[in-house]
Amino acid sequence: MDVQHLIGEVARRHNVLVDPGDPIFVAVTLNELLVAEYVGAVELALARAEKTARVASLEQAEQARQAAAQLMTDATKQFGEQVRAAGSSLRLQLEKLIERSVRSAQAAASESSQHRMASFWAATLATVCACVAAAVVGVACWKL
Repeated sequence: MDVQHLIGEVARRHNVLVDPGDPIFVAVTLNELLVAEYVGAVELALARAEKTARVASLEQAEQARQAAAQLMTDATKQFGEQVRAAGSSLRLQLEKLIERSVRSAQAAASESSQHRMASFWAATLATVCACVAAAVVGVACWKL
């Protein structure tokens, strides 16, 4: 505190002269000490509040991280369940398609077997007819 500056300012503003030993400066000094002590207490309280806010902020960040991790876990689990369900559904559809394809192939094989048997009998009949025709031609040629 610049006492000479304060004396000059009081004289200029109020036309009153005070000297450095005036009791008003005792009050000013006490005021300065009290304000300094108060400012120190406020700074300490502010530092505590900042620390508390920092700790609370870190706790909130950790809680948010845990919530995000839980959301990711839940979403992954749900996605996995959906993929499994889709896979099961697809497997059932494929099994039905394969079953129909096997039945169709079995029916085609059975039909093919029937056609083969019919072809065999047609060939046998054609051979018998050819033999009969040859015999008829042979007998007719002998009679001549």
